[in-house]
Amino acid sequence: MKSFFVLGSLALILLSSCNNNKPEEKSVEAKDSLPLLDTFSIGNKFFSVYPSTKEDFDKFPAPPTFDSLEKNNLLRDSAEAFRLGSVLVLNCGKHETMSFKNDTTEGYDTYADYTYRGKIAEINQFLILGAFMESFSYWLINPVSGDTTHLCGEPVFSPDKKYFICGNTDLIAGFVLNGFDMYEVNNKQIKAVGQQYIDKWGPEKIKWLDNASLLVQRNILDTTISTMIRTDYVKMNMK
Repeated sequence: MKSFFVLGSLALILLSSCNNNKPEEKSVEAKDSLPLLDTFSIGNKFFSVYPSTKEDFDKFPAPPTFDSLEKNNLLRDSAEAFRLGSVLVLNCGKHETMSFKNDTTEGYDTYADYTYRGKIAEINQFLILGAFMESFSYWLINPVSGDTTHLCGEPVFSPDKKYFICGNTDLIAGFVLNGFDMYEVNNKQIKAVGQQYIDKWGPEKIKWLDNASLLVQRNILDTTISTMIRTDYVKMNMK
């Protein structure tokens, strides 16, 4: 009986020892997510804003744009757009034209300076930049219907060409929209998704990372520095 008790105790000690020597199971900790900086909606699209870096932003090429010289853009599209002195003329539809007359007399509210930017193949529309005394606007002109769409900046298309977004920053003066315009594209026809004003920061440059996320170089209102503006980079996820 005593021998049995000793053997039983020894077995318990050995079992306990084996359990104590068993490697500890290490829990796999989830990778810390980036802090959420902001959220907003453009129409029915919801955006979450997270920190990014200049290095990540610079990895992706800048979106295509038009020549900075209007004469080169007019030369390329000479069959559809031309200039007669101060008047920019666009051919729209059968034997129909639209004209934009510059008035660059300084100091007058009628000041206007129209620049032909080019024709956007993805939506088959002209892009015009209008500069005024204290504001500016980009205009899309439908060459078939003559319909005009006002934009806050040049369109930046998603990789699948189903959307384009425009951005502008004007945090100090506030003469023009500080925020975004967004449009949906279907068979080269555009439909407004919405417009969103942002009050604490504004998009300076925009790049699509993929069809559901964007990288943005943004200006931030910062009253603690003399320029009142500082720059950082963010990623915007769209749902």
